[in-house]
Amino acid sequence: MKNKKKNPIAEKSKKWLMDALLEIMQEKQYNKITIKEISDKAMLSRRTFYRNFNSKDGILSLKMQYICEEYILYFSNEHDLSYKNIVHIYFEFWKDHIDFLSALNKSNLLYLMLQKFNEHLPFIYRHFKGHLDLFENRDHLEYALYFSSGGLWNVLLKWIKEGAEKTPMEMEYIIIDAIRNANLNIII
Repeated sequence: MKNKKKNPIAEKSKKWLMDALLEIMQEKQYNKITIKEISDKAMLSRRTFYRNFNSKDGILSLKMQYICEEYILYFSNEHDLSYKNIVHIYFEFWKDHIDFLSALNKSNLLYLMLQKFNEHLPFIYRHFKGHLDLFENRDHLEYALYFSSGGLWNVLLKWIKEGAEKTPMEMEYIIIDAIRNANLNIII
């Protein structure tokens, strides 16, 4: 199978279209945004838009894919994968993407990011903790991953709705304190 070389001009166009969409989403509901607005903001033709994407949903999906890949890379250099450190890194990472999350939130689309993130959970687990063999049953592992991810995601939503004012260190403390007080055993 051949590795398809990426066209640098097409990649740059995709980035400009993603940036344009995000900028427009800061001011306008996603469902009200047109392809023409995105193309104009990116200073590209509609033809260029359609050469790269079928719809604005394609832009959003690619942006989310890039974020998930970045998340995996973000953890790749970490040696301390204790839950406490994972929580801290989780909020550090999302702090860097707060504008995107806020734009999704304004259009009630945060669930799309969670769906995309959930697609990557088994890979993330295998990549970082798969050697631990904590679960004999793959089905149980997936439920545990969704459980843990859902809890963090809901705390992230509250953090976003409060303006993301607390630092990642404060969020780490809050979550670890909640777990300690609830006497929960963390699986991840």
